[in-house]
Amino acid sequence: MIRLFIIDDHPVVITGVKQAVGSHADIQLAGYAYRGEEALEWLAAVYAGKRYLSEEVSEKLISKATKQASAKTGFVPKLTRREKEVLDLIMEECTTQEIAERLFLSVSTVETHRLKLFAKLDAKNVVGLVKNAIKFGLV
Repeated sequence: MIRLFIIDDHPVVITGVKQAVGSHADIQLAGYAYRGEEALEWLAAVYAGKRYLSEEVSEKLISKATKQASAKTGFVPKLTRREKEVLDLIMEECTTQEIAERLFLSVSTVETHRLKLFAKLDAKNVVGLVKNAIKFGLV
């Protein structure tokens, strides 16, 4: 199996290669990028065992999730400034200790903010917290 990653700044070229690859069972499209910098971000993420979404795809997913959440309930939880700061650092994959150090708070204060975030966003774990924060358009 051949895995192919395309880098080209012309969408027409990428579309053409994607269509050509689709007709070959022994070639799999691993991804594509319009910029070299984006390709390096993709490679670093994949190498680290993570998934990578381009900025364009991320924006579309967040926009869609936000519209769906607002359309269904119209409810968006209100966060305090500090809760928003803690949420942003959670989204950056910071630990409780790191958040405490960056915001000049005690670990127990950060834990309190985290618990309030879990309650306000109806989440049981960090994955649910992130999912619901995106759903409500808070990040």
